[in-house]
Amino acid sequence: MRSFIIAATLAAFSTSAMAADVIYNAPAEPAPFVSAVYDWNGFYAGLNAGYGFGGDADFFGTVTGDAAGTSIDGFLGGVQVGYNWQNGPWVFGVETDIQYSDVSGSIAVGPDSLNSELDYFGTVRGRVGYAFDNILPYVTGGFAYGRNEITANQAGIIDADRQNHTGWTVGAGVEYGVTEAVSVKLEYLYTDLSDKTYFNDFVNPINTDVDFHTVRAGLNFRF
Repeated sequence: MRSFIIAATLAAFSTSAMAADVIYNAPAEPAPFVSAVYDWNGFYAGLNAGYGFGGDADFFGTVTGDAAGTSIDGFLGGVQVGYNWQNGPWVFGVETDIQYSDVSGSIAVGPDSLNSELDYFGTVRGRVGYAFDNILPYVTGGFAYGRNEITANQAGIIDADRQNHTGWTVGAGVEYGVTEAVSVKLEYLYTDLSDKTYFNDFVNPINTDVDFHTVRAGLNFRF
């Protein structure tokens, strides 16, 4: 009888110890994973630089009385400022920018010549994008403006006239959040500036429109 009691006690103690080991060694349930999402909300400002190409300046009523045109291209660079509102992955924003421009071209018209040079241009645009965390592809479009200068060389007599143009622009781009405070972007725009009449004191004034493509890179600081 005494042996039976001792054996039973040892068995009970062994079972309790094994149960305690099972409870002690059971791994803790991991905490649920919460992914970090890039926050596109708020103001930003930055710099941009790029190239204008594939455009033209059309001259109607030239010094010879005919229509003519020249291709234009050149470098550009400037600043931008904007604001984003984010709703889930959708990002809505407004942006304005202004660029110094070297987009220009010239054409010979008989013995004379005409040169067109865009001094600067800017835009005021809306943006709509769909964010993949810190990657934001977007489309954009809106109002465009700029100042253009036409230089006419008529038999060695040089005249110049500047006019302010307004028009529209449309394009697309992608922006990448490097940190919470810094992002970079690559953007394409097509810009069409409406007709303006130059040299109103000429016997035959010159009516000119300007349009061009741009590809530019930008750096934004978010705050």
